[in-house]
Amino acid sequence: MLSKPLLNSIQENLGVDVYNVVDPANLPQSKEELEVHMQLNYKQSVEIAEEEVINNVLDFNKYELINKRVIEDIVTVGIGAVKTSFNKAEGVTIDYVNPSNLVYSYTNDPNFQDLYYVGEIKSITIPELKKEFPNLTNEEIKKIQKYPGREAYMRSPNSDNDLVQVTTTSINASTKIINNYLCPSSCKP
Repeated sequence: MLSKPLLNSIQENLGVDVYNVVDPANLPQSKEELEVHMQLNYKQSVEIAEEEVINNVLDFNKYELINKRVIEDIVTVGIGAVKTSFNKAEGVTIDYVNPSNLVYSYTNDPNFQDLYYVGEIKSITIPELKKEFPNLTNEEIKKIQKYPGREAYMRSPNSDNDLVQVTTTSINASTKIINNYLCPSSCKP
């Protein structure tokens, strides 16, 4: 734009191509064109790296398959859901949520923007429970094993001691904090 005459002069007189682009003819000709070019075509290396990380997470979790299931649920049931989480063993995970296992507060919004809580009822094995909650003690795990999940009633009696087969039902839920304020000393008991 501003340095184009100088760069052309250097190229003609010295025979050195000092343009930092493949096709100098496509360079912006005005300040407005430069602004549009920067908004549409130029990406900083950090932005490119972020896109790569997002794409890797989606590929690792087979998001295309999850998305197909969610779309099928939306068409057949009218609601679809996924859950993102993080654990030290697998990193960022994206999981399909069966709409029949979804628990949520009453909503007037078709996009569920006004939910106060949302959760998923899920049967998980004891090793999955240990992976999700690594701080659980052995005593707590034994106590949890006493309360089998709904699939436990269908397993064979010989698999009682197999921790991989033993399941328990968990509710993974999130709540929304509406007002977070400090109570003045006059309202404390």
